[in-house]
Amino acid sequence: MRVNMATKAKRKRKYVRLKPLNNIDQVIKALGDNQGLAELTGKTTQHVSNWRAFGRLPRKFYIPLQRRLTRLGYKAPPEIWGMVDQ
Repeated sequence: MRVNMATKAKRKRKYVRLKPLNNIDQVIKALGDNQGLAELTGKTTQHVSNWRAFGRLPRKFYIPLQRRLTRLGYKAPPEIWGMVDQ
């Protein structure tokens, strides 16, 4: 079976180094500040302000927001969502 070069090129993936975000303020800013995060989660900007004041995001948004951050070129620790190994 012969593999054409275009097919082979499609299989090759580029790996990009993700920029780390270390706190909730950086994560919220990367996701579009209060308004952008409110639209992504379907909540109000007041909810986002409360999350910022509390210092963490709700766990139920961990997977969708991590996927969004990855698409944007960022990564964030699970502690921002209150997930900590004990």
